[in-house]
Amino acid sequence: MVPTRKRIVIIICVVALLICLLRILFWNSGAPFLTSHRYYDRYERPPIPVVVMVFYEALCPDSKYFLTRQLLPTFKVASSIMEVKLAPYGKARTSELDNKVIFDCQHGPAECQANIYHACAAKIIEDPLLRLQVATCMIRDNRLPQDAMHKIHWN
Repeated sequence: MVPTRKRIVIIICVVALLICLLRILFWNSGAPFLTSHRYYDRYERPPIPVVVMVFYEALCPDSKYFLTRQLLPTFKVASSIMEVKLAPYGKARTSELDNKVIFDCQHGPAECQANIYHACAAKIIEDPLLRLQVATCMIRDNRLPQDAMHKIHWN
């Protein structure tokens, strides 16, 4: 037989746990039966977007796969709750020599050039979907970075 004090402590813990679970459930669902519908609609805040900061390399096959197969399709579905920031830098190294900034990219000088084009496009294009579509299109065939932008089909 469980002593009375232990039983009381167990009951209090179970009740507290149930209260916490109910609070979480009703907090996340908005508890429409507890709140007037007008009040709920009037004061509902838009969702705070998830910031996705993507550090990638313009000639990296893994970056290419991620942008084309994962990030762009996900953004098309969940753009209302996502904010994507592109940083085409990846595993590059930056140094300074005689007041000149020098970039050393993992996949060579062509990647540094491609990263520059991607960074410019990311900075100039304001529409988030278009920005991501341009970066994705450019990364598909980036071997000649100066020609990558010309391959984009502007619909």
